[in-house]
Amino acid sequence: MNTFDDIEALWKKPRQLQLPDAADIIKKASREKNKLANKILVQVICLMLAIASMLIVLFTIDFKYATSYAGLALMSACVIVFSIIRFRQTQHLRNMDFSQSPSALLQQFERFYSHQKYVNTTGVMWYTIVLNLAFAFYFYETLVLAPMLMFWKIIFLVVYVIWMLIATLWLGKRSVRKEHGRTTAIIEKLKQVQSGFEL
Repeated sequence: MNTFDDIEALWKKPRQLQLPDAADIIKKASREKNKLANKILVQVICLMLAIASMLIVLFTIDFKYATSYAGLALMSACVIVFSIIRFRQTQHLRNMDFSQSPSALLQQFERFYSHQKYVNTTGVMWYTIVLNLAFAFYFYETLVLAPMLMFWKIIFLVVYVIWMLIATLWLGKRSVRKEHGRTTAIIEKLKQVQSGFEL
């Protein structure tokens, strides 16, 4: 039977806090980082395929107006610049070293998240504006001056506008939410590890 002194010593003994398994959390965060980098890389590959299709159009169709060439050039420049920005994001993610201290890694991810939010808001806004301007130049010859009924021109424009709205306001925002969700999940895991070390 325990004496009063034994019970008092047990009561005064500091509680052992269950620390999170840092290695397991870091492994999960690293997996999330790789998934995020791969998702961005897939987007870059799709953008490069769009460039390839623009080059095919450029070399197979004999345009009569400079506006068509200007539209294609502007589209290509817009897609190339955005691809470079996104590719640099994948490189930045892949270069993050998970063997460094959680606080240093957390700072890197918070900086990355800040840049990611800027790209996915301001960057995407300018990308959309410039891309639609490029399509306006391109459509001058291929749609406005094209020998087709006004009915079909209107149908084409309505379909284009609807697709741009869906791509920008629904698909794009959903994709951005998922991407930001992955980044914030990594940041939360790193905060969890950091708080475990600070206990």
